[in-house]
Amino acid sequence: MTAGFGRSLLVIAIVASFQSLGCSAIGFTIGSLSDGSRNEVDTLNVTHVWQIHPNQDVGVLKTDGRLISGEFSAVDTVPYAEYRSAYDAARGKPEGSGLPAIGDTVSITFGTDLRRSSLQGTFVGFDPGIMHLRLKESLVTIPVETINALNSHQVTIQTVRSCMSSGCVPFMSQLLLKDGTEVRGIGLNGVREVYLNNSLYARWIGLGVGVTLDLLIIHFIHQSERPYSTDFW
Repeated sequence: MTAGFGRSLLVIAIVASFQSLGCSAIGFTIGSLSDGSRNEVDTLNVTHVWQIHPNQDVGVLKTDGRLISGEFSAVDTVPYAEYRSAYDAARGKPEGSGLPAIGDTVSITFGTDLRRSSLQGTFVGFDPGIMHLRLKESLVTIPVETINALNSHQVTIQTVRSCMSSGCVPFMSQLLLKDGTEVRGIGLNGVREVYLNNSLYARWIGLGVGVTLDLLIIHFIHQSERPYSTDFW
């Protein structure tokens, strides 16, 4: 058998394999293997829930151990009266007595030693790792870890951090999950972790590539059925 004839048989075998299996099936299978080999669930702690995309399937592990699943809708604020009541109750306890009152004027210094900034605003509330202030008509969000000093009726940043780490600070926001036609709110104080169920994209990408290859092979076979020109021999 000549080398050229051997290569021709190899090409015929490959084409026959593609015709019998189809690139679409092969691409889908390879993509599925890729999906199966990677971790399909990402875990977020409560300080990163703002990274979740709408309509993504999530599982929420609550601080009481319950797991609630649904389709993520948004991060929204709880009703003001509800938050105000919870926050005032927290400030009435010994461990929360050092927290600023909602509506207090707060002066803070934040930034690094090389570049510090100061501002003064009206205290609005807290979220995980975050302080909310109102400056005129704007709501400003400041990471607590960047605050160097805080002054408001003997309140210190050390007191605020201590309260946040102990879990005695009520949070303003909640996760909204859709379960069919029902929308459920889960306060961030009750959230331990959020699990993101990543869609299995690789298998569908493989399927798309396979379909394209199938079309190209069909075109090649169709072209090869035309009579050869003897000018090339």
